[in-house]
Amino acid sequence: MAKSKKPTVSKNKENQVEEKVYKSPTETWWGKTIIWLLIIGTIALIFVSAIIALINAI
Repeated sequence: MAKSKKPTVSKNKENQVEEKVYKSPTETWWGKTIIWLLIIGTIALIFVSAIIALINAI
């Protein structure tokens, strides 16, 4: 049977990869902007469709 090779962790700082920390979209500037645009766009679409429906009903 072949021996299994275990990966070795190097102590060299150049070879280590920094772990990325997850940030919620509401914590970033771009995330807040996109969320507000989606909310405002949804509300605007509801009002526009209601106005169009009232115009067509007449």
